[in-house]
Amino acid sequence: MESMGMIGRFYQISYWMMKLLLVNMIWVIFNFPIVYMVLATLTVNSMDELYLLLIIIILLLPFIFFPATNAMFAVVRRGVLYKKDDRLLSYFWKTYKQNYARSLVGGITITVLWFVWIYNYQLAGIELGSGLSYIYLALTMFLLAFTSYFFADSVHYHLTFIASIKKSIIMSIGFPHYTVSIIGVSGVCLYILYWLHPVFLVLYGGILPAIICFLGYYFIYLRAKRVKETNESKKQWNPQKA
Repeated sequence: MESMGMIGRFYQISYWMMKLLLVNMIWVIFNFPIVYMVLATLTVNSMDELYLLLIIIILLLPFIFFPATNAMFAVVRRGVLYKKDDRLLSYFWKTYKQNYARSLVGGITITVLWFVWIYNYQLAGIELGSGLSYIYLALTMFLLAFTSYFFADSVHYHLTFIASIKKSIIMSIGFPHYTVSIIGVSGVCLYILYWLHPVFLVLYGGILPAIICFLGYYFIYLRAKRVKETNESKKQWNPQKA
């Protein structure tokens, strides 16, 4: 009986590993032009070629990476909240098409923010270990959290683009312990994948951080919901005096 239980658990683990692998590979395929350009940077012969490839990658991000990542977050949300893991490709494609315009606008906005940050970092010539480097590290974590919260919020709520941007900023600043935890756990997962073998980054490097980031977002959502319900309950039981 014990061996049957172990076999059952092994089957469940294998089943979910294959599902995660499938979603991640769908995401990689949709990002193939960017993946190809990134690999091409490894074979450049001059800095001019490298800069040209980097510019092309940056221009492709809003049109390819952001819509594909948004669709992956939608698949993650569906699996986490509703325990559905069927028709992964069709659901991915459906949400990809439905949210493409919003993902494109969000991608342009966030790509510009990241470009400005990286450009200023290079321009400032900041040394590691200096006081300013810690400020930039905190800003990097904020931008990472903001980006992930935007993906999660875009697939969880039907808010306007501006409202979703504001909400993502508030969540990034207002819940620093979640922000640090999400970025830290995601970084550790990516390091473990690389430590096992770099190929695991290709197989699971997108889906695992997406799951971690959505769970962090959802925990914040549940906490804010409980606080709101508690405040409303107090108002009902403690009416203001006339």
